[in-house]
Amino acid sequence: MRACGPSRREALDNLVFTRAVVNEALRLYPPAPFMGREALDRDDLAGRRIEKGTQVLIAPWIVHRHRRLWDDPEHFRPERFMPPKDRDIPRGAFIPFGLGPRICIGRGFAIQEILAVLATILPVFHFRLLDPQSVVPQARITLRPAGGMPMIVTPR
Repeated sequence: MRACGPSRREALDNLVFTRAVVNEALRLYPPAPFMGREALDRDDLAGRRIEKGTQVLIAPWIVHRHRRLWDDPEHFRPERFMPPKDRDIPRGAFIPFGLGPRICIGRGFAIQEILAVLATILPVFHFRLLDPQSVVPQARITLRPAGGMPMIVTPR
């Protein structure tokens, strides 16, 4: 198997708009809509006392739609993630893979994989949802479309 050469990596790095689209999709539909953590010590969280050992639920689904963090949070706007606007996103406002020392170890690989797949198939095929109204997110351990996403795929 041949290693990914610099030209291939650079090609993925040049997909700035595609990366912005992916990030906006992850903002609206985070792979892990909920994450649990245990408080290691007493603390205050949003004005509430949290005791050591308390289980805390973090919901990227809600954080990513919070009006104090995002303008027009319910709408798909990839330009939020385009330079230089992407620098204005507050730390902790975009957490599709978690944050801090417990961030998902697969984050970098997942993003590179998504970009590589999109760069490979989108120029070749056109995808159309069979029934756009039928796509309903379903939260399990990961977020997925209930019943899948039946599509019609045609060559470009």
